[in-house]
Amino acid sequence: MTSLGVDPVFRAVADLLDGPAADPSTSEPTAVTRRRLSVVVVTLNEEERLRACLESVAWADEVVVVDALSQDKTAQIAREFTDRVIVRPWPGFAAQKNFGLAEAGGDWILSLDADEQVSPELREEILGVLAADGPSDGYRVPRRNLFGGQWIRHGGLWPDWQLRLFRRGRGTFVERAVHESVEVAASVGRCRARWCIGATATSRTFSRAPIATRLWRRRSG
Repeated sequence: MTSLGVDPVFRAVADLLDGPAADPSTSEPTAVTRRRLSVVVVTLNEEERLRACLESVAWADEVVVVDALSQDKTAQIAREFTDRVIVRPWPGFAAQKNFGLAEAGGDWILSLDADEQVSPELREEILGVLAADGPSDGYRVPRRNLFGGQWIRHGGLWPDWQLRLFRRGRGTFVERAVHESVEVAASVGRCRARWCIGATATSRTFSRAPIATRLWRRRSG
């Protein structure tokens, strides 16, 4: 025994078991992981509005654009932001959007129209959902509708709750008499941040008119 009453052999074995002390200056921080997000956009002759939409989601892990044989520079602009640009005939709103969902590889899906933009506040809230992986399986967003550059706050257009963020495999677009909509057969929550709509957009109440008119003209011409 030593003068301190501790056997040197015992001390040596204890030191081996404990291992060297960690050096805070060399330790690496634990990486924060989150689920991947795919943004899906369907388009038809949207060269005037698509760029602002895609710039607002440049932070996403994947962007999938499904274009219905546009005759302008829509596909060209889309390829500036993503290599996931798929050109195919128009089968209908719900069918085209469901095709885009099937092409997406992220854990979560954010479905956008070409005249919609994600505000920085909504981006941060979505990143929080991805980091927590929920807890809900789908989220509604209060969409702002603009007409002539003015925010329409009355007539039932605010808050215009839209279910657009959901887990991949949980959401499906269903064709309705007026608009297609997403159905999520699980828990649905609400985001608080406003969904910003591009000032160049016409009234979102009649957002289907531009695409429908172009399709009619193409078929009749």
